[in-house]
Amino acid sequence: MKFFCLLFLYFSFNLSYAQININEIQKSVVKINCYDHNNNLNVTGSGVVISKDGQVITNWHLFKDYNVYKAIIELWDGSKFELDYFNYIHKDQDLIQFKLKNVYNALNYLS
Repeated sequence: MKFFCLLFLYFSFNLSYAQININEIQKSVVKINCYDHNNNLNVTGSGVVISKDGQVITNWHLFKDYNVYKAIIELWDGSKFELDYFNYIHKDQDLIQFKLKNVYNALNYLS
């Protein structure tokens, strides 16, 4: 019985610790809305902010497979930013890194 009590306490502690981390991590997750030339929503995806100056990483196929003219990135608090430029593309690993327009040092990011 003592073993099961210790096991319960161990998992309870680890789950509550993980919940704290998840709550912080979710602030770095973004929604990516991609539009075509006619301003129609083509596709949505998600990404992760990796720096406080607005560097985001996501999947390359989000941009490769669709006719993307512009992308609007929505943060956890509802604020929205345009994609400024791509600064890293790795097609083989399906990764792309880009910069948000007009962001300088104010974002929550995954560290």
